[in-house]
Amino acid sequence: MLYWTDKDTSEKILDITISLGNYTNEHNGGLGIISNYTGKTPTMNSLGEISKAIEEVEIKLNYSDNPRSEYLKRILKGHKALIKRINNEISYKDAVKEILEIDLSIIPDNRIKNLHDKILQQFDDLGYTEGSLAEKMQKWNEDNLVTSKTVIDFAKNYVSILQSITNDKVVKLPNEERIEDIEPVRDVFWSGYSKYIGNYKSKILFNLDNKWVRPTFVDTLSHEMYPGHHTWYSVQQFLLENDLFPYEASCIIAVMSVNVLFEGMAEASSILLGLDNLEEHTLGIDEDLKKNLILARDIIDISRIYQINACYMYNVESKSKEDVIGYMVNSGWIEIESAHRVFDYFSHKINGLYYPSYYYGKWIIKYAYDLFSKDKLSEFYEILLKTPNTVGTFIEAIQNKTNNKFDPIILAKQ
Repeated sequence: MLYWTDKDTSEKILDITISLGNYTNEHNGGLGIISNYTGKTPTMNSLGEISKAIEEVEIKLNYSDNPRSEYLKRILKGHKALIKRINNEISYKDAVKEILEIDLSIIPDNRIKNLHDKILQQFDDLGYTEGSLAEKMQKWNEDNLVTSKTVIDFAKNYVSILQSITNDKVVKLPNEERIEDIEPVRDVFWSGYSKYIGNYKSKILFNLDNKWVRPTFVDTLSHEMYPGHHTWYSVQQFLLENDLFPYEASCIIAVMSVNVLFEGMAEASSILLGLDNLEEHTLGIDEDLKKNLILARDIIDISRIYQINACYMYNVESKSKEDVIGYMVNSGWIEIESAHRVFDYFSHKINGLYYPSYYYGKWIIKYAYDLFSKDKLSEFYEILLKTPNTVGTFIEAIQNKTNNKFDPIILAKQ
């Protein structure tokens, strides 16, 4: 087993994370433990116990000359901020800044306009030239509809295709990994969910209340499976079991900075697979589907802007539920049922802290990916997938590797 600190300290760091994730779920009804590759169970049952353990570990880390201690210090700082948020001792904006290492602000209208104009052009290029934007969207949705009766069979058809492209272009997957099952669900706030069940296997759940269209669904499949969440889980467990990934990072709870990268890799999955590149042949994905995937991803991106702005308006500017749902629906990109589900997500005391991971994660990963030539992408994935990082240490690692002082968070807000 690989340890970044001494064994006793490693055990305590892992116990802190597992105990806090368990407490968050049991006492606040929020997202708790996302992955736990060791199967360890929590030993601490109160925030007081967890806080005391954090203080003890921080003292040891402050005297450590291990270069990896910076990651651990930042994770513990985030845990402390989560405890403050649970105790109502810190604002939403400050909690996101300390935990996720993202300074939130409203995404400006010019970014929305640029995407809006790009989407209109794509509709025209695909032959949707008649009617208003809403009418074009409706016709496109009808032409690409995946019914609730066919959604699971459709998903299963793409498992091996996306798996093969991921093995070829992103990372070598463990031989034993697989998707154990794909199941439909209803009455949940999310669209898709990758449930890691250990031993390189995941169960994928899809919300049948969603109105699925073919290209959007393929993007969601890559998000949940290859090279998204399932890939993240299975590769990191393999690395851990082969002494290539640190024990201290073997558990991820929902409200951690690392989840910005976790969601970012999933949100940028179609880019990592090259599905946005019309000049590159991709086995199993024809040019027509690629064109529609690019359009679908832009529609998701513009929706994400309205969603993250609504999140900011509610949690930072104290706008009402009615106001922020109206803002999303009136944008023309988000249906009222989806707006209510999104609101339920970001208005939750705990889950709302996770919510910025989707928008900011996608652009942090995309802008970092763009700095690497194809022959250097293994270095990118070494930083993203094979080394534990917070947002801050990830940006620093990318800057050092590329000798480029980029700031993806500022770029995502322009």
